[in-house]
Amino acid sequence: MHRIGKVPKYTKKTGRSLNPLMQDLYDKVIATGMTYPQLEAVSGYTPYTFSRWFAQGHTANLEALIAVAESVGYEVKLVKKDGSDE
Repeated sequence: MHRIGKVPKYTKKTGRSLNPLMQDLYDKVIATGMTYPQLEAVSGYTPYTFSRWFAQGHTANLEALIAVAESVGYEVKLVKKDGSDE
């Protein structure tokens, strides 16, 4: 199995960065050392989905973003701009 590359294919192909939220998710996935099939097993999303996000530059819907973030040990939290949680 091949590891996920340090730089998203989208960035390599287009020279543009991913959406900052998607780049952050990508970086967190890389930090785990997981392959796409391993990530699929824990998140329930397919390698095709990850390809759309990280190779084609699509942005995940909130449900998918939360599922993948939780699969790699993070939580998605909305925080008010002033820094409070309310």
